[in-house]
Amino acid sequence: MKIAAAAFVMLAVASPVLAQVEPGSVRERRPNQCLSDAEIKSNKQLKALTRPTSKEDPNWVFDPDYLLGKWTFDWDVPETPISAGGKTTGTYTFKRIEDCFFEGVLEANGSDGAYQVKALIIYNPDLKYLTWLENDSRGFSLLRTGRVAGDLGGYFTHHWEVPAFTFKGKVVRMSGTTFFSSPSSYRYRPRISIDGDEYMNFGNPWFTRSGPPPSAGQER
Repeated sequence: MKIAAAAFVMLAVASPVLAQVEPGSVRERRPNQCLSDAEIKSNKQLKALTRPTSKEDPNWVFDPDYLLGKWTFDWDVPETPISAGGKTTGTYTFKRIEDCFFEGVLEANGSDGAYQVKALIIYNPDLKYLTWLENDSRGFSLLRTGRVAGDLGGYFTHHWEVPAFTFKGKVVRMSGTTFFSSPSSYRYRPRISIDGDEYMNFGNPWFTRSGPPPSAGQER
């Protein structure tokens, strides 16, 4: 085993393939914003246009700072292994950890009683990839991952899927979209499949902003 280990070390030093491995580039981290100054400036210039945007204009850039602040929701949920069904109401509050890393807390009341969801959200602007992990006090976690796509009007949609998990003896799969439709509201459009059955609608709640978003540097 020692000879094999020594041989591997020598191979790693001698091999141009193994010896030239370098870490990838890393975006500059900013404590109070996710996008670069250039990306923020581009969005502001698009917003200031007095005409419709066209294909000749630069693309809008999704800014996850959109989420910061408190949102309220009213959700009609079907009965499934992860929910007793019925109307659920509550709030979802997002704060920045730093840069493109965020945390959220959902406080809800419904047929399941009061419950809480704690979220960790990470956005990669270069890949346009959003990761949203929710840990639910009812005993399960949802990991929603996928790309964020935009259009000429500045509307964005997160297309996501959730890995299969087992809860109460049932295999649960979820997929869907989150449509960021305006500064004051976004729509969550999940679908759910139980034990391999066809996906069905899991409600389409609107999340409505409660008050103005916090200003930079005052998010926590």
